[in-house]
Amino acid sequence: MTIFDTTYELPDELTDNWQGAEEIEAEANRYWLLKRLPIKERKVVKLYLKGYTQKEIAEKLGTYQRDVSRTLKKCLKYS
Repeated sequence: MTIFDTTYELPDELTDNWQGAEEIEAEANRYWLLKRLPIKERKVVKLYLKGYTQKEIAEKLGTYQRDVSRTLKKCLKYS
């Protein structure tokens, strides 16, 4: 079992007649996954989600673009 094996679901009594419940569940799952990433990987994903390019992220974090690319590929496949 990995940290990515669990998902968050709202109780049925909250979601049965509530538009937007799926989006809230998806956001909760993204938050849950993000909080469990190691700090370096979390920084990369947060910058990516803010709209930075891989090159910009690498420059900001003092690493290589290829490392950013690998991190994003590994992390975002779970979202």
